[in-house]
Amino acid sequence: KAVPGAARAAGDPAAARQAVLAAAAGTKAAAAVRQRAASPTIWTMIFRSEFGSRKQAIFWGASLLRNTFSAALVVVGLFAASTAMADEVQLSVQGQASRSVQLTKVILDSETHPASMRMKGGTLCVFPSTSEFPKEKKTQDYERFDVLFGGVLKKQGYAVVSTSQDMFASETPDAKGDILIGATMIPEALNLCSSANGWKGNVTVRVDWQIYDRKAQKVIQTAHTSGHAELPKFAQDGYITLWNHVFVANVEALLQQQSVQNIIGVLATPEAIKPTS
Repeated sequence: KAVPGAARAAGDPAAARQAVLAAAAGTKAAAAVRQRAASPTIWTMIFRSEFGSRKQAIFWGASLLRNTFSAALVVVGLFAASTAMADEVQLSVQGQASRSVQLTKVILDSETHPASMRMKGGTLCVFPSTSEFPKEKKTQDYERFDVLFGGVLKKQGYAVVSTSQDMFASETPDAKGDILIGATMIPEALNLCSSANGWKGNVTVRVDWQIYDRKAQKVIQTAHTSGHAELPKFAQDGYITLWNHVFVANVEALLQQQSVQNIIGVLATPEAIKPTS
């Protein structure tokens, strides 16, 4: 290697030796840089081992893109198909003809299933006692419960046949619903307070329903519901009000059953009332 002219002119052997060593070190560093540049990287090695050539890599990338696009189209197609199917099912359900419904009889049965009754007295509801609810199996006032039943169904958009207020119903035998429903009320829990101001408290009543198809001339469905009603303040008609509310709660629970909706042939409207507390 050539020694820099400045070192030779000075005639300094030590300086010349250092210059030679520095030049040699520079040469080795340059050689190392060239070797690293020539050595393949890990990604290059993977590229070569997987594809072998640039053309194969381009073909693989195009295939991946095509498959991804196809999968996206399939997902979009399935989503659109499911949405259309759901709309079609909804339209078919809404398109069914509504079958008229009529309440025929309501029975209170505390004889087959005895229930306990917790009673308190006075405006402060003191002196609690527990007694057995009177045992009876008796047909209830039809007009009262027919009005309650029809009110719930009409408000939810069902076709109802009501004869309790028809003074000539007995003369028109055809004035009957397609579906006849009978109810047996079974008291489960009664917590009542009686005072000079009336009644308040809460009751829980189960109802066993029978659904009769007049065309088929047979019972086609039975159902069971449970309703709860509370009256927080005294009312002179509080006892009757509690029974009215708990019956309405059971009617609402009945209409929420899909099997009953299928029998009637129409779904409840969005304006359906909320369960009565």
